[in-house]
Amino acid sequence: MKGNQLQEILRTAFDELEKSKNTEERIEAASTIWNVSISEPDALSGRIDDLGGYLSDPAPGVRGLIAWTLYTLSIKDPYALLPLLDEIGNALLDNDANVRRYAANTLVEISREYSNHVKVLTPTLAKALEDPLVDVRIAVEKIQQNIVAGKPRAAPTRTKKVKDPTLVKKAIPDKYEPTNITDEISISQRITVLKNKVHYRLSLCNDSSSDISEVVVVIVSHPPSLQPEQPLMQQRTQVFSKTISDFEFIFKSTQDFLDGSFFSTISFLDPKNVIQTISNDSYRVHSAYKFLRKLDKSLEFFEKYKQTSKHGHHNELYILAQHKVGNDVFSRIKKSLDLLNIQVVHEESEIVSDFFTGTIKGLTEGTIHRQIYATQLNILGPLTDHENAKYFALKFNAFGPDERMRNIINSDIRNEIERYMRVLEDKELSESKRKKLDREQLESDTFSSIDPLESKSCINCGRFLPKKAKYCNDCGELQYRSSND
Repeated sequence: MKGNQLQEILRTAFDELEKSKNTEERIEAASTIWNVSISEPDALSGRIDDLGGYLSDPAPGVRGLIAWTLYTLSIKDPYALLPLLDEIGNALLDNDANVRRYAANTLVEISREYSNHVKVLTPTLAKALEDPLVDVRIAVEKIQQNIVAGKPRAAPTRTKKVKDPTLVKKAIPDKYEPTNITDEISISQRITVLKNKVHYRLSLCNDSSSDISEVVVVIVSHPPSLQPEQPLMQQRTQVFSKTISDFEFIFKSTQDFLDGSFFSTISFLDPKNVIQTISNDSYRVHSAYKFLRKLDKSLEFFEKYKQTSKHGHHNELYILAQHKVGNDVFSRIKKSLDLLNIQVVHEESEIVSDFFTGTIKGLTEGTIHRQIYATQLNILGPLTDHENAKYFALKFNAFGPDERMRNIINSDIRNEIERYMRVLEDKELSESKRKKLDREQLESDTFSSIDPLESKSCINCGRFLPKKAKYCNDCGELQYRSSND
């Protein structure tokens, strides 16, 4: 990338950090700056002072990425970070574990060459020795050891390193063909919830023909209702070619719902020992049912609670009536509430002028805050293939103390019912496709060269068919018996 293009990218990223009020946009901007620090650290030489200011950004994800950027720069040129010692020292006592971890490692790099400058942070280092993270405490001890050993240097020695082309040639295998290896690395993300703990799993699939090394996965941001129970960075020494490596992070939920996004980055060394970085797509989560449990109460309790509880706007869902509603669909929708951990306390249905109407009432309770929520769902749809009835309608709502929770419960109901209707349509479509494929298979069975000894006649139209054919390709009749048998 040309220098002008790179500076334009950096200018845009710094402007975004300065002006945007959207946390995810600022995290994306900080991620861009971090990427530049990995690939072209010299491009940030005139922006060091600006970076220090963002160590106090209100978003932990931004602070973490900036701290990581400074650590990356400190490996190459620790002297350039001396003007930011106060900011890095403050970051050593940050509330976010990642910020403290990178601040500590940055000071380790600086203290190796300029321990006399780092000595002014002695009071801060004493406090950091009580950090709950073992790796931070170990890093602080290294800093103190460097200070005691003492390597005073007033100014850096800036000698330009000249690479020996023969050494470079040896470092890269002759058979290595430069490719964009990141195109052959795929990432999948998923979550599971067990006993109010959220397990976020990121799987890295190395489809390339080369091994990758020094793999680092960092959770840059996560839903605010989750508290990490372990460091938000994991490392693997190597991921072999054509293998999958899993990284799992465990969080404790403080709410009875999940609402937010996971944003993570992956970096590794490719076969040419070049650092590659992948910023994963945001993984959006918006659900509550895994944090709920069924509440078995009377209909009278439901009605009283509903009358005294807050509720939002009614949610409506209209589905193309390709199917009769009737008791089957009604029962399946009732089962949907059961899958969402909502206890059905009352149900009723009736038939009016070839239309089916039904009502389902349910109760549930949060497993963390023990708040109760009531749900009511009404359904109206055609009982027969009524030519004037193109849709059936569902109306549902949740009642309870928290508006956000009510909206998420309604969203869960909508998603589950829509999922069921897709399954129902796919099932019917699959049956139709199966019959069609059977007929197409008959067409491909080379009718022009059917051996009379290996054939039979259709029991309906008399056409010759292969002996193992299940259907006639002309009339479609199922072949229960063969006229030749």
